[in-house]
Amino acid sequence: MKKIILTTLNARYTHTSLALYYLKVVLDEQNIFAEICEYNINQPRLDIIEDILSRKPDVIAISIYIWNVEQIKPIIKDLKRIKEDITIIAGGPEVSYQPEIWRVEFPQLDYIVTGAGEGVISEIIQDNSGLLKGIVPGKEVSLSDIPFPYKNMEIEGKESRYFYYETSRGCPFRCAYCLSSRDDQKLQYRDLDKVFEELEFFIKEGYAHIKLVDRTFNAEGIRARAIWLKICELYCKYPGSQTGFHFEIHPGLLGDEDFEILERVPEGRFRLEMGIQTLNDEVGKLIHRTMNWEKVSANILKLKMLGNIHLHLDLIAGLPGEDIDSLAAGFDKVMQLGCKHLQLGFLKILGGTEMETMVEKFGIIYQNTAPYQVMQTAKVSWQEMSQIRKVESIMDIYYNSGRYQTSMKYALAELKISAWKLFWGLAIYFQEQDLDLRMRDWEKCGQALKDYLLSDRQIEEEVLLDALRIDWCQISRSHYYPEFLRHKKLDEAREKAYAILLTYKNQERKMQAAQIRQAIFFQSVSERYYPEEILVFYGRPGKKQVLKLELM
Repeated sequence: MKKIILTTLNARYTHTSLALYYLKVVLDEQNIFAEICEYNINQPRLDIIEDILSRKPDVIAISIYIWNVEQIKPIIKDLKRIKEDITIIAGGPEVSYQPEIWRVEFPQLDYIVTGAGEGVISEIIQDNSGLLKGIVPGKEVSLSDIPFPYKNMEIEGKESRYFYYETSRGCPFRCAYCLSSRDDQKLQYRDLDKVFEELEFFIKEGYAHIKLVDRTFNAEGIRARAIWLKICELYCKYPGSQTGFHFEIHPGLLGDEDFEILERVPEGRFRLEMGIQTLNDEVGKLIHRTMNWEKVSANILKLKMLGNIHLHLDLIAGLPGEDIDSLAAGFDKVMQLGCKHLQLGFLKILGGTEMETMVEKFGIIYQNTAPYQVMQTAKVSWQEMSQIRKVESIMDIYYNSGRYQTSMKYALAELKISAWKLFWGLAIYFQEQDLDLRMRDWEKCGQALKDYLLSDRQIEEEVLLDALRIDWCQISRSHYYPEFLRHKKLDEAREKAYAILLTYKNQERKMQAAQIRQAIFFQSVSERYYPEEILVFYGRPGKKQVLKLELM
């Protein structure tokens, strides 16, 4: 019996590979045993090779994507050098659209699968005579006919890792940068009865994070509402469930019926990702991604008002025909919505997409290896693109992390400049001060924010420091303040709070003695925030509880 390994390198340890689970369940139905071995791109290459070969495989099937292709290439060569008789099968988007190049550059590959692998994997495994060797076209399999990949498998990390699931394949939209826009990518849906059963499995079995990979989940509104409604019913059926779901949706397709269902979702269980991409109408037409911003922004604000759903918005830099002023204007409009996460991404030129044919016309220069990110266009210079990348890093530090919410809100409201100019200026300041944009130390980043905002700007120092103190209290694992945030009034607040808490009778106490000792105490120095109260922050960083004590 052949020993078969299904493997890939995920972007992070917490991620999983749906493709491997699909292949395994298909092979299981044919009574062909295969073992899934998942690694991540941060692991040493030699460790991965050692682990694979220690399992003594006869066949290795590797799923290759944009995030792992450069790490996998040398692994393929090294595996074959050590074990010449091993059979290697490669599949995934990175090989599907340029198989001839892979065949020439990697003679170590015995089979190169283009397209869906579920329909041919069994044939390849059983190809003892080698008649299929070379490029093997995938066979389209109905999404409803593919068995649910998780039910009968031993799954590790279901309480912490991200598991991927799809209720549809393909997309009705034709965005020029997306592989789903290709004519050979048919739109199909999984039977709803199966979807309902599988959603119940996730919730009942205690899976924590389910990310739906449907390109536009709500493209078919009736179907999307049926699924959302079913999940809400399942939350009622299993009240102890903490399962969360991530959906990629088009906000312009939402209607009143959607909001009626979404407002029923328990807080924090849904995450909606919405690709705005650009607010430049001409650019939107070029890439086939037009939208009615008035309707889209109104719907996003409605979602925000619900208060129970995490909203994740996307913009893309480097699109053909868009200059930096247009990008900045769109960025500021999206920021004005006040959502907690705005991802400033960069256009990637994927082989096989329409965007690949637009490169020369729009002066696009992009990386010749994965991730194929745009470095320059006819409208955005290399220097400008480099600076935009720094703005992205600043956004992740101060805005998307959620660790400076109070101070960011104060700065954006107080300063007479746009959000784009604020983050652009911070990026320049980091360069001038030789600060590392990968730095995530709260104290160092908080100090840098304070120094930048107080340099030649009309902003009240103690109000800013109070805002930073509140942010620190939310994420701190200790009961002390960093040096630059300390003040005698905070020490006094601690003493006052202790005195108040100790007067409570046991039945009145909301905090245990250990929680009191570990708590951090805030009283406004500027008297802008909660001037008549002492705030007691306790519990888990990022999700702290706050006890308010009135000053007598």
